[in-house]
Amino acid sequence: MQVTNQKSNSFQSIFGIFPQSAHTPQKIIDTLSQMGVCVSVDSINAAVISLSKKAHCSISALGQTLLASYTYDNFDVNLKSTVHTHGITLDDSHCSNNLWETSLLNLQILSDLIKYGPTCFRQFKNCLQDLQSVEMIPATKTLILASQAMDIRNSTVSRNINSVLELLKQGNIEDPAECDPLQELDVLNYVVLFHSDLGTGEHLQAALQ
Repeated sequence: MQVTNQKSNSFQSIFGIFPQSAHTPQKIIDTLSQMGVCVSVDSINAAVISLSKKAHCSISALGQTLLASYTYDNFDVNLKSTVHTHGITLDDSHCSNNLWETSLLNLQILSDLIKYGPTCFRQFKNCLQDLQSVEMIPATKTLILASQAMDIRNSTVSRNINSVLELLKQGNIEDPAECDPLQELDVLNYVVLFHSDLGTGEHLQAALQ
């Protein structure tokens, strides 16, 4: 497994990431390194930094396409790879005005008017129809990237806001009011999707209100 050429240590480099992710004590890693089984602690740390930088660039590039949706929740360190299928184009998220017209916060939404408005509007309940499929989205492979972990407990409204802002920051999406007006990317008219558990949905809904 060990060769004299210090630049030919593929096995040792790959194996070195495992004890790092398993929180192995440094003394054990040093011992394994002396045995030629893995690279040194310094090399492992350098590899982690390099991989983190590449991941940051990938997340930033994906966020700039405005085709990414963000999912966050409590997690264990044991991350497993999965492949989901979904296809989306930039035009699919260009719908902020239409979304607002049907938002629960928009007082002009028809269904809210019938369900929660004056009693006289109850007579139009039967006129509401289920949505019909207009264009089925084809199944395609979706790129999944793990964002940087955040030391935030999503138990309050303010902390959920911080989580959203941090994820947008990782995606290199800035506040439109603070962006350079000359830049080509204008996020104001686009929708950025966030996914999480029901508690998060309630917190974010309270933040909007």
